[in-house]
Amino acid sequence: MFARCTKHFSTVKVSFSTSVLERTFHSTFPTLKRIPREIKKKNLAKKLAILEEEKENRPDPIAGVPTEFTRSLLRPSDVYKTATDLTLPQYNNYLIDESDAEIVFKKLPEKMCENSEPNEVKDKQLEYESEKVKILKSMVGLHNANSQSIMKHNIRKAIEEFARFPNDTGSAEVQAAIWTVRILNLHEHLQKNHKDKHNYRNLRTLVHKRQGMLKYLKRESLERYYNCLKKLGLDNKIIEGEIVI
Repeated sequence: MFARCTKHFSTVKVSFSTSVLERTFHSTFPTLKRIPREIKKKNLAKKLAILEEEKENRPDPIAGVPTEFTRSLLRPSDVYKTATDLTLPQYNNYLIDESDAEIVFKKLPEKMCENSEPNEVKDKQLEYESEKVKILKSMVGLHNANSQSIMKHNIRKAIEEFARFPNDTGSAEVQAAIWTVRILNLHEHLQKNHKDKHNYRNLRTLVHKRQGMLKYLKRESLERYYNCLKKLGLDNKIIEGEIVI
């Protein structure tokens, strides 16, 4: 009986000692254990560097990248220069387009002087009509308007640029373009007036409205969606991701 017990305890002792030795002994060299950890650290650092680079190169979620459309929009500072510098392009208020200006400022004065005789009277009449045209041009010039009128001029340009059919004011592209005009107007205002908290809230509201409209457009048509983004200077990651203002 005693012999059996001693034999049993001796086997347990041997097995325990061998398991301890197996745990302490490893075929991998200690320095080789660090290599996977170092590789993991390098990969994480590389991913963070790529994310930072993408973040730096990502367009502004508010203004985006300047495009042909956004550069064509009128700024109040540029419009007010036309009052003193007549060499700059002149713009008309009250939604007077080029065809209306052609009729009012050129054809109508000539029509008024058609029946004037003799030539001396006609020359005086033309001079008189040209003076009236100068006064009228000054009165309806956009440089005499406020910033809201300039924004309305830009909204009309956005509708003309993005409309899918005549008199289209409700399609997703047109709505996104109109909100972009308002966003750029508020963004420029807030750069000069940092304490205008009320308009900060309005800016955030407009940006998120535009984001929701463009997400809807993406569900409707990918082709229209990417064409709209290209014209507005926006990026798909901005629309799909979280916007922080």
